[in-house]
Amino acid sequence: MRRIWKGSSRGTELSLSPLQLHYSSRYRCKALMRFSLSLSIAVIVTVHVPVANATINPGSLSHQVHTGDPVTLHCSVQVGSAPVTFTWLHNGQEVAWGPLLELGDVDVGHSGTYQCVATNQLGQDGHCMFQALSPKLALEVTPQGHWNRGAQTTQLLVEPPWTPAVLWDRVTLTCQGLGTAGATTWYKDGEHWRNEFRDKFVVTERGTYRCDRPGTTLSPPVRVLNGEGLWVSPTCNL
Repeated sequence: MRRIWKGSSRGTELSLSPLQLHYSSRYRCKALMRFSLSLSIAVIVTVHVPVANATINPGSLSHQVHTGDPVTLHCSVQVGSAPVTFTWLHNGQEVAWGPLLELGDVDVGHSGTYQCVATNQLGQDGHCMFQALSPKLALEVTPQGHWNRGAQTTQLLVEPPWTPAVLWDRVTLTCQGLGTAGATTWYKDGEHWRNEFRDKFVVTERGTYRCDRPGTTLSPPVRVLNGEGLWVSPTCNL
C-alpha cells in the first residue's frame, strides 16, 4: 500500500503528528533533481497502541448465580495493538489464560472477585510491555433453593461484638436463623469450608466467613483479621 500525503509534497520533511493508528503504511518520497525525477525506497511505518480499558462481560460489577448454572466470562479491550494476551485472576490469583473464562457449572467455590489483565508487548523485540486491568467483578454463587421468595437470611453472630474482629480476642462465630439447627454449612473466603453441622466455633484462622442452613440464604460476610498492622491506642487513665 502506498500512502500519499496531500499538502506535504513540497517539503523535505514529513511530520506525523499527532500520531494516529491509521498512519501505519509504506511511505516514499519523490525528488526532482535537475531534469530527472528520483523515487526513494519505501519506509514502513507501523503505529503500535498500548492496551487500555479492559472490561469483563457480563458488565455488571456484581453477578449472582445458582450452583449448577453455566458461567462464561469474556474479557476485551477498547484499544490495543495485536497480539493481546489475557490473564484471569480469581481473588487475586492467576487461574486461566485467554479472552474467555469458562467456569462451567459453578459451585459455591467459584464465588469471589474476578479480574482480567490484558497485555501487549510493543517496540522492537517486544521490549515494552503494557497492561490494562479490568474492574473487579464480584461473583456470588448461591446454593439451589436459596433464592425462593420469602426465604429467611441467616445471621452470623460475632463474639466479642466489637469490630474489627481479631484472632487475639478469641473470636466465636455462631450461625443463627430459622433453618434447621445443627445443619449448618460454613464458607471461608468464598469456598466451602466445613460441613460439620456445628452452629458455633472458635475462629483460629483469619479470613472472611459465611454460613447457611437448609431453607435460608447465606449470611452476610464476617471478616476476621490476624491483627497484623493494627494500631492499638494506649489506655488513658484519668
